[in-house]
Amino acid sequence: MVDETTYNYYWSKTTCSFYPYELKYLYDNAGSWPTDAVGVSDDVFKEFGLATTIPDGKWRGAGTDGMPAWVDVPTPSEEPAAS
Repeated sequence: MVDETTYNYYWSKTTCSFYPYELKYLYDNAGSWPTDAVGVSDDVFKEFGLATTIPDGKWRGAGTDGMPAWVDVPTPSEEPAAS
């Protein structure tokens, strides 16, 4: 088993968000630390969490492996927006 403190950041594919390990206790106290959180390298966090440029037509999502990836932005639905 990998020691949780090995990573500075954790990724959740269900929320498509990063979580800093140093704040885990706050999430735990609130009962909101994602159950699917996995540790990621600082390089992955920098590439996907701190990106200043995002490839055209992409946004941050989860790849087929569940890890951060630039995925296609869905095309708008043909249905009218609810008002």
